[in-house]
Amino acid sequence: MPRDTHISDYPLPSAADYKYQTICVLSDGAFHQSDGSTWTQVFPPGAASDIKAKVTINDTTTDFLNSKLVVGSGITKTVNSPGANEQLSFAHDSGVLPDAHHAQLHQAAHNISGGDALKLDDLSTPDDNTDLNASAIRHGLLSKLPGGTTNFLREDGTWSPAGGGTAREALEAVWSDQVTKSNIGTAYADIYNAVAVGRPQTVDFTGMATFDAELMWDKVGTGTQAFRVIDADNAANVLFELTNVVDGENDAGGPTALPAWATGKKRLKPQAKSTTGTDDPIFFQCVIRLKA
Repeated sequence: MPRDTHISDYPLPSAADYKYQTICVLSDGAFHQSDGSTWTQVFPPGAASDIKAKVTINDTTTDFLNSKLVVGSGITKTVNSPGANEQLSFAHDSGVLPDAHHAQLHQAAHNISGGDALKLDDLSTPDDNTDLNASAIRHGLLSKLPGGTTNFLREDGTWSPAGGGTAREALEAVWSDQVTKSNIGTAYADIYNAVAVGRPQTVDFTGMATFDAELMWDKVGTGTQAFRVIDADNAANVLFELTNVVDGENDAGGPTALPAWATGKKRLKPQAKSTTGTDDPIFFQCVIRLKA
């Protein structure tokens, strides 16, 4: 059967398309014959295992495949089964194949103290979803703030108005030194008129909303006796007034909303009077409590 000779270069065409034909390879001068399924080098004889190749047709130098393949830093190239059915394999220096997703190495580099540690505040703006929210079973980020000033974050991760607790209560002022107010007078006078200008006590109204008060009193005399607590620095500021004091406990009522002037820290002091100036009542105690 006639055999045609063709001129070509590597890689050789399909052997099935050139059955019983010969190809002369330009790059190395070798002759190959096809039996319809494979190519066999017939010249020079015995050189089939020494075929050299080009990277492209414009390559000026032919060489063996192992030499033509150059790997970069961190990649290991290995000739497997040398002298037999040789194969080339490539691996990352850690043993992870280059075409595998090296998740462990990638994560280690970005962890704290890693070579490429990432800061949370340097990442891009996240999507508007709940993927990273904290939950009852794992730590996470705070959920999106709803805005406003009245809601609070509950343990189940939801926002709700404050409530359900007991208002904060504080015992803010107590005057408990017994005093007999001989000839009390008909105009308001300090209970402790001989001591530190009425013995004022500093009360902090910050965060408080209401108050209540009690007075312990011994009514001695025939007049209508009255009692009040005022701002020691501005007598026009009256916290409360009892206009008809009786023997024993006198309740100022309440809780009562604080007056507008009762903000921040104020100095308070007690005063009393009677419609009969010669009355001699006895002061035992006054207590003021504030509530948030």
